Amino acid sequence: MPGQIVTLTESSVNLLKLNNIELAIVNARMCSNPISEVDKKQYSLLADVAIFKIAAIVGLSLPTSEKFADVLNEELLILLTEFGYTDLTFDELVLAFRVNYQYYKTPFGETLNPITPYSTFFSINYASAVLNNYKRIRSIVDMKITEQLSGDIFEKYKKRS
Repeated sequence: MPGQIVTLTESSVNLLKLNNIELAIVNARMCSNPISEVDKKQYSLLADVAIFKIAAIVGLSLPTSEKFADVLNEELLILLTEFGYTDLTFDELVLAFRVNYQYYKTPFGETLNPITPYSTFFSINYASAVLNNYKRIRSIVDMKITEQLSGDIFEKYKKRS
């Protein structure tokens, strides 16, 4: 209906023509709030959990020093909050590293290759490269959903006319 905001529900997501990676992205977005809406008191804990999960996914070594762990946590939060990633959820942050090891083919025929870690330790530079790739895929998913939903809305509109 004209002027009505379309929201995705679990049942409407199932009707979309999305692959497993794209469905995982939609689910990660739907199951928690964007970083910009998370209580700032939880930031440090969520960043630590994300770093542990990412290290497990990628096979990276974690800092052995508590001071270095604190710095890594702080720098990750700076990356997320000050460099354009506050629209991601913490679930998406972890998912980005899972998706990173998949070869994702864009609708334009381009293949996004995995980003290889720069060292055996988790680094902010590596995280930024992975998140940039993830945001490209996320934008493609947004475009696919918008095209599919607007097509459905247009068809319903045509039938009413």
